[in-house]
Amino acid sequence: MSMSNSKLNMNNLEDVKKSLNLRTLRVCVVGIGRIGLPTALSFAKSGLQTIGVDINENLVSTINSGVFPLKDEPGYEEIFNDVIKNKMFSATTKIEDAVPDSDLILLSLPTPMDENNVPDYSALRNAASRLSEILSPNSLVIVESTVEPGFIEDEMVSIISKSGRLKIEENFFIGV
Repeated sequence: MSMSNSKLNMNNLEDVKKSLNLRTLRVCVVGIGRIGLPTALSFAKSGLQTIGVDINENLVSTINSGVFPLKDEPGYEEIFNDVIKNKMFSATTKIEDAVPDSDLILLSLPTPMDENNVPDYSALRNAASRLSEILSPNSLVIVESTVEPGFIEDEMVSIISKSGRLKIEENFFIGV
């Protein structure tokens, strides 16, 4: 799904409001499992062009063939069918095809606990590393995953800005 238009500056509140009202804000949800898929469908249902990214090729193929994969999510199958039919939502395994053209990137990735109750942030760290390479300036990244206090500031920001081309609150923005 191509979502290319001129890039929105997520630091300009008036532009963000306008793009929401005009339904031109472009959304990418990375991780379209139990939490991410319903979230992506809600964005798409509201009229925002949305693309989902997942490493699970079978899940992406199932979604793009028009089959709703979460049978125990009441009400979402109808929403899924509607947004697929209206081409408001699609999925890909290629993050590089989705993130650069998106204004809002929502990370909905697993953070499971190990046997010592220590969270595994490897999926978020990997995503942040990819974002450092492909995130367009003036994008907003929202971390929907469960994280401990300080993880965003201490790790996500430094990983995303490591290339030097992105600087927090200057030309990219992050929230949780």
